[in-house]
Amino acid sequence: MDTSSAEPALPLDDSTSADNSTSAEDVEEVEIEVVDEPRRADFQEKVRRLRQVLRDRGIQSALISSVPNFFWLTSGGRNYVSLYTQQGVASMFVDADRVVLVTSNIEAERITAEELAGLGSIQVFAKPWFWDDSAHLNRLMTLGRGFKPEPDTGDILAPRFAELRATLTPFEVGKYRVLARQCGELLGEVARGLRRGVTEREVAGAVAGACYSRGIHPIVLLVGADERMDKWRHSLPTAQVAKSRLLITLSGRRHGLIASLTRVVHFGALPPDSPLRHKHTAVTYVDSVAIASTCIGATSDAIMARIQRAYEERGFRNEWLHHHQGGATGYRTREWKAEPGVRYYVGSPQAFAWNPSIAGTRSEDTILVVGGGGEGGVGSGGGGVKGEGMEEGKQHVRRS
Repeated sequence: MDTSSAEPALPLDDSTSADNSTSAEDVEEVEIEVVDEPRRADFQEKVRRLRQVLRDRGIQSALISSVPNFFWLTSGGRNYVSLYTQQGVASMFVDADRVVLVTSNIEAERITAEELAGLGSIQVFAKPWFWDDSAHLNRLMTLGRGFKPEPDTGDILAPRFAELRATLTPFEVGKYRVLARQCGELLGEVARGLRRGVTEREVAGAVAGACYSRGIHPIVLLVGADERMDKWRHSLPTAQVAKSRLLITLSGRRHGLIASLTRVVHFGALPPDSPLRHKHTAVTYVDSVAIASTCIGATSDAIMARIQRAYEERGFRNEWLHHHQGGATGYRTREWKAEPGVRYYVGSPQAFAWNPSIAGTRSEDTILVVGGGGEGGVGSGGGGVKGEGMEEGKQHVRRS
């Protein structure tokens, strides 16, 4: 975002010790050489939306530090070092006329060059890494012109950011389509190459390697073999050897967006009367019903009720009690989950990942609701099987 005309941030007030003092020159204007116009336009739109929220709420400024919200605001920039954290090492300060990257001198140059590349001119404040909390707060108060910036994870702004993240921009829809397709392709490729005797950890390593080679971070990676599939809904990979079957679940993140999917692998032909075939046919039916019900204006409680009926129709009435059924996705694995008696609305464009399960199997893909209905976001790269009993004569393809 071009902020060359923006007012520079003020120096720290006189109460700050000499070792922690700064001047206006400490806020540097950095021009990124390569400008990514689609990303910059998306970033500018995000800033506009956030500023509208601040005006509506009478808030002077905001500090965006959480990983999902930093991803959202910067249209894909990473503000973390540890992959397993919700609060990053860098923040974005936003008020009516300024956008400032606030981070340590350790991270400022790298984040500006690599994570904010393409956004145009960015104001940067790089604090000394050894500053204590009081010095940092003092600086934020100065940036806020005497007002403490409202944190993005506080009671006031957290619900607003959930709303901001919910509706995808055209830029995000394009990124999501590519991410979801690639997650489906890579998981299908790994699954088709597996053989009896492989360990759950080896499977996880193969999936993780396929993800990282495509710039995707596997933030959730579950692998269960044989009886562990039957016992646990969340099978963290172990040294267990796969004898006949595997269940693999992946949530892959790139540019902040997350695609989730599950695949079931059986070594050799699956007998027609196999309990696994019976369960998997039932669970893909439930998933298909959930997808068919996900249209603009639908409510999460109504979809949940339809999911419950679908389980009962296939003879598994109480299986929904053993695991959540999924819901909206985006910058979190689930932005919200469908629950009885809790109401959210389906809008457009939005992403969803339903994940019905029956002991020993699960069906999960990521879809986009764009325009009038659901658009399959994840493909396995192989053939599909038609889901049974589609509502109102609709035909949906379920990946097997």
